Order: sequence, then structure tokens, then C-alpha cells
Amino acid sequence: MNLTEELQVSNPENFSISLDVGAVVESWLTRTVNSSLKRANDIRNDKSKAVFDFFDFCGKSAEQVLPGDVEEWRWNLKTQKLADGTIYNRISALSQFFEYLRNEAGMIKIIPINPAKVSLPKASKPFQSESVKALSHRELKKLLEIVENHALDKQPVHLRDHAILQFYVATGKRRAEIIGLRGDSIEINEDRFFIKARVKGGHFLNFELDDQTTHKALFEYLEITNRTDIIGKNEPLWLRHDKGAGKSNRQGLTSHGFAGRMKLYALEAGIKNFHIHRLRHTFAKIVSEVSESMADTQEALGHSNIKTTQIYVQRLAVKKDKYSKSIRDALKK
Repeated sequence: MNLTEELQVSNPENFSISLDVGAVVESWLTRTVNSSLKRANDIRNDKSKAVFDFFDFCGKSAEQVLPGDVEEWRWNLKTQKLADGTIYNRISALSQFFEYLRNEAGMIKIIPINPAKVSLPKASKPFQSESVKALSHRELKKLLEIVENHALDKQPVHLRDHAILQFYVATGKRRAEIIGLRGDSIEINEDRFFIKARVKGGHFLNFELDDQTTHKALFEYLEITNRTDIIGKNEPLWLRHDKGAGKSNRQGLTSHGFAGRMKLYALEAGIKNFHIHRLRHTFAKIVSEVSESMADTQEALGHSNIKTTQIYVQRLAVKKDKYSKSIRDALKK
């Protein structure tokens, strides 16, 4: 049965219930996807595609689905050579949809278990993929050198990329938190540089950025684009600078657009499997090595749960040897 058609579901009293799954999916997405997110449409599309794809594959109505059906779908996805993370995300979306049917749509008696939740594989562990490993110091220095050399031509797009990269390196913030900066995200008070960024969860975080390299890169970019007056204005800090666009173009840069450019720089630097999130892992590695404090690293990354910080640094930071020399010295006495 195609999911775009109505699914016929019978309740325990054998009264026929006509479920318009398309409408239910729309209601589910409205309740669960934050419309203020820049990628809200992409998230909605990904989630709805997962649900529709499953029911088209399964051919059953919602109350007939068993964990084995989800397992068969999972293996079908694997035959399509999809990444484990992609498969996990699709089954997770299906699981969320069934939870909505059971709890929000009042169908818990008809659907006593969540078949997708039972079959949901474990999420891929961080650092199992090359795309989330921290860069080595040599790799990071080479990447910075490549981007800085491009910026020497004083082209707006290269100066912009250089400034954004410096922000990531200096702050360790997430991709959307830097790309989403606007003129009123920046405050300069008595030569101190403050940033107000929308962070994960939708709330705002104010923090100081005491890094002259980043300051310089930002203002070189703003000067070349004649926008030094943007500080305090509700306008995108980073512009697209598409080829052929006029000077009046004020479209903000997307995170996907910048990610694509960074992959090109990384290839030039000889870095394989580059992902912007690797910069955050690199930041975590350096902070943990310098501070030797999990609490300080947690604060720097903005994690609410220290267990998340432990995942970031447990395979990266090398604990310094503080005692072996003292032990040897004591044995000589």
C-alpha cells in the first residue's frame, strides 16, 4: 500500500478508523521540528521521506507493523550502501513517528509497542568515522596556511572563508553557531569583543572572544565588502558572494555552502574525509591538553552534560605523566 493513500486501522472495538497518514505526518513534523532552524525544511523532508519510504516498502498499515518489518527495511537500506549513520537517522525518524502515533494521536491501545524502537540499532559512536576525528596540529596548521594564502588575493569570498575558519578554530563552536552570526551578534565594548550566538537548543549564549587573529580577519573581510558599519545591525555577517551577483547582493551564506568550500581547501591541504565538525573536535583536543581539566573542556565546548565532553576527549587527549619521574627519584633515595 502506498503511504499517500489512507491507511485503514481497526481499534479494539472493531470500529474502523481512517488514518490520513499524510496529514498525521504533517502534524507530527509541525510538533517536532523547530521552524526557526535554518535547516528546518531539510529536516522535515528527511523525516517525512523516511516514514513514507518505510510504509511504501512494508505495504502494511500502522497497527500491523512488527519489529521484523523494520529489520527487513534496515537490511534493504544497507543493500543501497547507505552509511550506518544515515540508516540510524531514518529508523530513528520512523521510531519518533510511531511514538507520536501511540502517545499524541492516542493509538497506544492499537499500537502497543513501537516496532521501530525495538529494532533501532545503536547510534554510531563518535570517532569511529574519519569525518569526526580531530585534526593533528600539522593538519590544522596546513589548513590555516592554505586558506590564508587564498585570502592574500583580497577577494571577498576568500577573506570571508579565512575569517570564518578563524572563528571555528578560536571558539570551537558548532557549524550553525558560526554561520548564523549576524551584525547584532557582535558587540565591541572598551576594546573587548563579545559574541551573542544562538546555540544548540535554541537559546543564546554570550561569550568573549579575546583573539586578535580572528578580530583582524573579520574586519579585513568587512572592510573589503564595505560593511564595517554592520556591527549591531540585524543583517547576516557572512554573505554568499555568488559569481555574477551584484554588489547589492545581501544573501547570507549557508552552512552547506561553506562546508563545500572547506572540503576543497582541505583537499588542497592533503586532508581526507574533512568535515567542519572536525574543527570542534580539534578544539576539544587542544583545550583538554592545555587545561588538563575535563570541567574546563566541558565549559569551553558548552556541554550541559560532562559525559558528552568525555566522549569528545577520551580518545584524543593524552594524559601527561606527572609521577613516574618522582617515583624513580624516590627509589634512588
